[in-house]
Amino acid sequence: MKYYIFKYTKQLYSEILKIVFENSDAFSVCVHKHIHKKDLSANYFDFLERLVPYELDKTRFILPDYQVSGQQYHIYSLNKTTKKMISETGGFENWHSPDLPFDLSFYYKKTAFIWYITMEDLFVLNTENKDVINGLRDLGLNLREENWFSF
Repeated sequence: MKYYIFKYTKQLYSEILKIVFENSDAFSVCVHKHIHKKDLSANYFDFLERLVPYELDKTRFILPDYQVSGQQYHIYSLNKTTKKMISETGGFENWHSPDLPFDLSFYYKKTAFIWYITMEDLFVLNTENKDVINGLRDLGLNLREENWFSF
């Protein structure tokens, strides 16, 4: 089942990550070809450089079904180091240029199951995992079913 999640509060960032980290084995971020390097901060490049040792072959993954022209996914293993890096960003709304890549997504068994669409400020959840669904609902998040909204 696919759900859409709107209006999370910044205070829930670490709680959402806790649920997602427990149910993920990889994550991805997006870079956009149309954004010029001169418009990106040193933090952006440093963040991506620190992830290089953890990069995985994206051809082996099922990516989120929301993609825009020029968007390139980079997938990384989820481990103690990368979890710390993600946690330190402070909130999903911070996942955009000039300081960070866009569209943080998480994977289980090589399939995207939750992704944050930065430009739309919403999550898409595509899973039957009751631990994830109930955990997010227990945080007070309103999960709207797929037929409620379409792109």
